[in-house]
Amino acid sequence: MVSGLIPGLPPRNRSHWRCGPRRVRGRCAGPGGGVVTDEANARPGRVRRRRANVPGGRAKKHEVWVSAEEEAELYQRALRAGVGIPRLLAEAAMADVPGETMTERRKQLTELFRLHRTLAGAANNLNQIARVTNAEGMLPVELRAALASTMAEVRTAAEHVQGVIEANGLRS
Repeated sequence: MVSGLIPGLPPRNRSHWRCGPRRVRGRCAGPGGGVVTDEANARPGRVRRRRANVPGGRAKKHEVWVSAEEEAELYQRALRAGVGIPRLLAEAAMADVPGETMTERRKQLTELFRLHRTLAGAANNLNQIARVTNAEGMLPVELRAALASTMAEVRTAAEHVQGVIEANGLRS
Protein backbone atom coordinates (compact mmCIF):
# COMPACT_ATOMS: atom_id res chain seq x y z
CA MET A 1 0.00 0.00 0.00
CA VAL A 2 1.24 3.49 -0.84
CA SER A 3 1.91 5.61 2.25
CA GLY A 4 -0.61 8.32 3.02
CA LEU A 5 -3.54 6.48 1.40
CA ILE A 6 -6.55 5.34 3.37
CA PRO A 7 -7.63 1.70 2.97
CA GLY A 8 -11.27 1.08 2.12
CA LEU A 9 -11.67 3.98 -0.29
CA PRO A 10 -12.45 3.30 -3.94
CA PRO A 11 -9.21 2.93 -5.95
CA ARG A 12 -9.80 6.02 -8.09
CA ASN A 13 -10.15 8.22 -5.00
CA ARG A 14 -7.33 6.87 -2.87
CA SER A 15 -4.67 9.17 -4.25
CA HIS A 16 -6.76 12.28 -3.59
CA TRP A 17 -8.03 11.73 -0.05
CA ARG A 18 -4.88 11.59 2.02
CA CYS A 19 -6.56 12.87 5.15
CA GLY A 20 -9.82 10.93 5.00
CA PRO A 21 -13.09 11.07 3.12
CA ARG A 22 -14.40 14.14 4.96
CA ARG A 23 -14.42 17.13 2.64
CA VAL A 24 -15.21 20.77 3.25
CA ARG A 25 -16.39 22.90 0.29
CA GLY A 26 -14.64 20.71 -2.25
CA ARG A 27 -11.36 20.63 -0.35
CA CYS A 28 -9.88 17.88 1.71
CA ALA A 29 -10.31 18.51 5.43
CA GLY A 30 -7.17 19.06 7.45
CA PRO A 31 -5.64 16.62 9.92
CA GLY A 32 -8.24 15.64 12.48
CA GLY A 33 -11.08 16.76 10.21
CA GLY A 34 -10.54 20.51 10.64
CA VAL A 35 -11.00 22.99 7.84
CA VAL A 36 -7.82 23.89 5.96
CA THR A 37 -7.45 27.68 6.01
CA ASP A 38 -5.30 29.95 3.91
CA GLU A 39 -3.60 31.23 7.07
CA ALA A 40 -2.50 27.70 7.98
CA ASN A 41 -0.97 27.21 4.54
CA ALA A 42 0.52 30.69 4.18
CA ARG A 43 4.24 30.86 3.76
CA PRO A 44 5.96 33.74 5.54
CA GLY A 45 7.35 36.41 3.26
CA ARG A 46 5.09 35.57 0.31
CA VAL A 47 2.63 38.02 -1.15
CA ARG A 48 -0.76 36.59 -1.93
CA ARG A 49 -1.46 36.76 -5.68
CA ARG A 50 -5.23 36.61 -5.27
CA ARG A 51 -7.34 39.03 -3.27
CA ALA A 52 -8.45 37.94 0.19
CA ASN A 53 -11.83 36.23 0.50
CA VAL A 54 -14.79 38.31 1.67
CA PRO A 55 -17.72 37.04 3.75
CA GLY A 56 -20.50 35.89 1.44
CA GLY A 57 -18.19 35.84 -1.58
CA ARG A 58 -18.18 38.17 -4.53
CA ALA A 59 -21.52 38.18 -6.33
CA LYS A 60 -20.55 40.15 -9.44
CA LYS A 61 -18.17 39.14 -12.20
CA HIS A 62 -16.85 41.33 -15.00
CA GLU A 63 -15.18 40.08 -18.15
CA VAL A 64 -12.75 42.23 -20.09
CA TRP A 65 -11.73 41.49 -23.66
CA VAL A 66 -8.19 42.55 -24.56
CA SER A 67 -5.94 42.21 -27.58
CA ALA A 68 -2.86 39.99 -27.56
CA GLU A 69 -0.62 43.03 -27.03
CA GLU A 70 -2.75 44.26 -24.13
CA GLU A 71 -2.72 40.77 -22.62
CA ALA A 72 1.09 40.69 -22.79
CA GLU A 73 1.30 44.13 -21.14
CA LEU A 74 -1.15 43.13 -18.39
CA TYR A 75 0.79 39.92 -17.80
CA GLN A 76 4.10 41.80 -17.49
CA ARG A 77 2.65 44.39 -15.12
CA ALA A 78 1.02 41.70 -12.97
CA LEU A 79 4.28 39.76 -12.89
CA ARG A 80 6.22 42.87 -11.79
CA ALA A 81 3.64 43.60 -9.08
CA GLY A 82 3.59 39.96 -7.94
CA VAL A 83 -0.19 39.65 -8.33
CA GLY A 84 -2.63 38.10 -10.77
CA ILE A 85 -4.22 39.99 -13.67
CA PRO A 86 -7.70 40.17 -12.07
CA ARG A 87 -6.23 41.60 -8.86
CA LEU A 88 -4.10 44.06 -10.84
CA LEU A 89 -7.16 45.34 -12.72
CA ALA A 90 -9.31 45.58 -9.57
CA GLU A 91 -6.62 47.41 -7.57
CA ALA A 92 -5.90 49.82 -10.43
CA ALA A 93 -9.60 50.65 -10.78
CA MET A 94 -10.12 51.12 -7.03
CA ALA A 95 -6.91 53.10 -6.37
CA ASP A 96 -7.33 56.54 -4.81
CA VAL A 97 -4.36 57.85 -6.76
CA PRO A 98 -4.21 56.82 -10.44
CA GLY A 99 -1.34 54.42 -11.08
CA GLU A 100 -0.97 53.36 -7.45
CA THR A 101 -2.24 49.99 -6.22
CA MET A 102 -2.55 48.53 -2.74
CA THR A 103 0.31 46.15 -3.52
CA GLU A 104 2.61 49.07 -4.36
CA ARG A 105 1.50 50.93 -1.22
CA ARG A 106 2.24 47.83 0.87
CA LYS A 107 5.73 47.55 -0.63
CA GLN A 108 6.39 51.24 0.09
CA LEU A 109 5.11 50.86 3.65
CA THR A 110 7.36 47.83 4.16
CA GLU A 111 10.31 49.86 2.88
CA LEU A 112 9.49 52.71 5.28
CA PHE A 113 9.28 50.28 8.22
CA ARG A 114 12.67 48.82 7.22
CA LEU A 115 14.15 52.33 7.07
CA HIS A 116 12.60 53.12 10.46
CA ARG A 117 14.37 50.10 11.98
CA THR A 118 17.65 51.15 10.35
CA LEU A 119 17.36 54.69 11.71
CA ALA A 120 16.42 53.39 15.17
CA GLY A 121 19.57 51.24 15.21
CA ALA A 122 21.70 54.16 14.05
CA ALA A 123 20.17 56.40 16.73
CA ASN A 124 21.03 53.78 19.34
CA ASN A 125 24.64 53.66 18.08
CA LEU A 126 24.91 57.46 18.16
CA ASN A 127 23.51 57.54 21.68
CA GLN A 128 26.13 55.04 22.87
CA ILE A 129 28.93 56.98 21.17
CA ALA A 130 27.66 60.25 22.72
CA ARG A 131 27.51 58.64 26.17
CA VAL A 132 31.15 57.49 25.93
CA THR A 133 32.25 60.86 24.53
CA ASN A 134 30.50 62.77 27.33
CA ALA A 135 31.97 60.47 29.99
CA GLU A 136 35.54 60.78 28.72
CA GLY A 137 35.36 64.39 27.51
CA MET A 138 36.58 63.48 24.00
CA LEU A 139 35.84 61.02 21.20
CA PRO A 140 38.00 57.89 21.62
CA VAL A 141 40.04 56.92 18.55
CA GLU A 142 38.48 53.45 18.35
CA LEU A 143 34.97 54.97 18.04
CA ARG A 144 35.78 57.26 15.10
CA ALA A 145 35.28 54.46 12.54
CA ALA A 146 32.01 53.45 14.22
CA LEU A 147 30.81 57.07 14.13
CA ALA A 148 31.67 57.40 10.43
CA SER A 149 29.86 54.14 9.65
CA THR A 150 26.78 55.17 11.64
CA MET A 151 26.64 58.56 9.95
CA ALA A 152 26.89 56.87 6.53
CA GLU A 153 23.93 54.63 7.49
CA VAL A 154 21.90 57.67 8.53
CA ARG A 155 22.66 59.49 5.26
CA THR A 156 21.72 56.43 3.17
CA ALA A 157 18.47 55.91 5.09
CA ALA A 158 17.59 59.60 4.77
CA GLU A 159 18.15 59.43 0.99
CA HIS A 160 15.86 56.37 0.78
CA VAL A 161 13.15 58.13 2.80
CA GLN A 162 13.46 61.18 0.53
CA GLY A 163 13.09 58.90 -2.51
CA VAL A 164 9.89 57.33 -1.13
CA ILE A 165 8.49 60.78 -0.31
CA GLU A 166 9.25 62.09 -3.81
CA ALA A 167 7.86 58.93 -5.46
CA ASN A 168 4.56 59.47 -3.65
CA GLY A 169 4.43 63.19 -4.36
CA LEU A 170 4.07 63.95 -0.64
CA ARG A 171 6.36 66.96 -0.77
CA SER A 172 7.03 69.33 -3.65
